Amino acid sequence: MSSLRKRLIQSIVRTERSLDMVGFRMKQRLGWLRPLMIQPYYTYGNQHSLYVYGRVLEDRSISVRNEESSAWSNMMTIYHHFQSGEIPGATVQVRFQEQILTLHTDYEGFFEGTLKLAHQLTDDQLWHEVELELLTPEVRKQTNVCATSHVVVPPSYADFGVISDIDDTIVHTGATTLFKQARIILFNNATTRVPFPGVAAFYTALQQGNGNTPKNPVFYVSSSAWNMYQLFERFLDVHGLPQGPLLLRDFGLDAQKLIDTGHQDYKLKRIRPILETYPDLPFILIGDSGQEDADIYRQVVHEFPDRIKAIYIRDITPGKGNRTIQRITEELQQSGGVDVVLVEDTFAAAQHAVQNGFISSGTLEHIKRTKERDETM
Repeated sequence: MSSLRKRLIQSIVRTERSLDMVGFRMKQRLGWLRPLMIQPYYTYGNQHSLYVYGRVLEDRSISVRNEESSAWSNMMTIYHHFQSGEIPGATVQVRFQEQILTLHTDYEGFFEGTLKLAHQLTDDQLWHEVELELLTPEVRKQTNVCATSHVVVPPSYADFGVISDIDDTIVHTGATTLFKQARIILFNNATTRVPFPGVAAFYTALQQGNGNTPKNPVFYVSSSAWNMYQLFERFLDVHGLPQGPLLLRDFGLDAQKLIDTGHQDYKLKRIRPILETYPDLPFILIGDSGQEDADIYRQVVHEFPDRIKAIYIRDITPGKGNRTIQRITEELQQSGGVDVVLVEDTFAAAQHAVQNGFISSGTLEHIKRTKERDETM
């Protein structure tokens, strides 16, 4: 990139930030700010540190939609999610047990930080709660603003972690076609967007491994915007998928984002820190054949040898063949002994998982029945 283009981008970013700050200060002085809220995101950590991430926004009290909601109301909900009213320069206090960390939001209202723990966590639960409190700015007639962040910490007896794509892997989005994707996202909601048959049962089985209680962490990585977070969180809850960190994408105006590369580099930047946080934990990777997931996961295998137990790729264009995935399958099988399994449905992935001891054989019949039930709905 030329130095002239870099200077132009930096100038645009500075101007945009200045205008945002002027607008925020004016609303604050005139008393036009809505009540504020902390939007905590599900995050992850280990026995020694907890990663905290979230956002401070104006509280627009967006209504929850269901299967009876009209296409217009769904579209307006999406619109309000993107009219987020971010709060720059806010101060958030993070509290876990007796430890306190103070964080500040950036120009788009995001805050993040790592809380180093004085004592190693006990090994008896998968999730830990971190308390958040907004210290500044103060808004007229508003009491304390608090929230709770949930941080997943895999116990020492976890078998593996799962990193999964969302779009066209868990739920149909038409991500390979821009118009189709926009139509599906705009005119549906967390209730009417239904996961692929059997997905919830399969992911629950993966989270439990060979036991009956949740112990294996599940991470979701998507190229969708952070503004969609609440919709994704509700989608997981409504359809019975395991909760886990949702790692989305920030499309705000920023010098690095304007310079940044595409989908593949973005996903690798999200996946690498997960594997680095758990150097002794192997992973299963799940994606689809439509958005470079096989290529991305091949790079993960090369960067983290002996860390990947299997890769499941949902074939979203069955019958058309996929030479790229076939080539990657042969390469990873020969070089690293990693199975890349191209499947047309969830049950085929579950069969492989049982054969390799990833999930209990007793769950296979349940996954099959659930898949058949979902197909009739």
